[in-house]
Amino acid sequence: MFEKKNVIFSEKTGVCVVHDVTKLTDDHGNAMSYYVLKNVFDKSKVAYIPVEGHQVVLRDLITVEEAVEKYALWQKEAVRPEETDENAQKRNAPVEVPFSEAELEELAYLLKRKKEDLIPREEV
Repeated sequence: MFEKKNVIFSEKTGVCVVHDVTKLTDDHGNAMSYYVLKNVFDKSKVAYIPVEGHQVVLRDLITVEEAVEKYALWQKEAVRPEETDENAQKRNAPVEVPFSEAELEELAYLLKRKKEDLIPREEV
């Protein structure tokens, strides 16, 4: 179980702070515990996820070392095509990102960078 103020990963919401663990009742008066998750990059994103029986992947963040390794491997494998007349219009286009938006958020958070700064651009 995650505690209030934990920073965790949600496959749907990205990097989140557990803002609260609260009880909500359904139409039949049954109370269930929910995590109240707030995205660290977009404070307007709030998710209520049941503590038990949720379908969304919630987990601790990977380590900084794992984030550095993942990012370095991706940078090494990123393919940048040769400049030709046919692909000249692709100059400064983003390279294909092998991560979901949520995973990219996790890397940005751990590497203390902006998400958009992690995506390399095609070199001119």
